[in-house]
Amino acid sequence: MQIVHCYVGLNFWRQRVAEKETETTKKMAISEAEKNANVSKILMEQNMMEKDSARQKQEIQNQMNMAHEKSLADAAFYR
Repeated sequence: MQIVHCYVGLNFWRQRVAEKETETTKKMAISEAEKNANVSKILMEQNMMEKDSARQKQEIQNQMNMAHEKSLADAAFYR
């Protein structure tokens, strides 16, 4: 009788350990997914900022070219 009781108790603790391991694995998977989502968000924001920076750089370059062409046209006009 005592052996059966010990066996039942042992099975109970094995089940508890298995439940905790499953719970730990689930939490680790959730944490990994959140980390990957955060990394993706950061990379996307970085990509958007790089594109915005390139666009602003191009606008400035265009303004400089327009000013240069205007100054050449003005110089030719006053000659």
